[in-house]
Order: sequence, then C-alpha cells, then structure tokens
Amino acid sequence: MLNYTPWSIRLTPVLVSLTVYPAILAFTASYRKLRVAEENSIPWPIKIREK
Repeated sequence: MLNYTPWSIRLTPVLVSLTVYPAILAFTASYRKLRVAEENSIPWPIKIREK
C-alpha cells in the first residue's frame, strides 16, 4: 500500500529527507544567529573550573 505514493517509501528517500531537513534548519539557524547584532544576542558564558 505504501508503494502507491509517487516516490514509494524506501530507505533512500527517508534517509535523504532525514539528512537534508535538519541540515537546512541548522544552516538557517546559523545564518539568523550571525545576523543578530552582538548587543541583542543571548550571552552564553562558558565557565571552566580551574584546579
């Protein structure tokens, strides 16, 4: 019944979509983060404990 779709549900289309979609979201998020002015961005302090 799943083979009635135009692409059928096979491993390759599923893997491609599961790879491309998050990649597009990641590139979009990094592009938007780079466009935000530094004074408007959320600070992410990294605290490293020294011994």
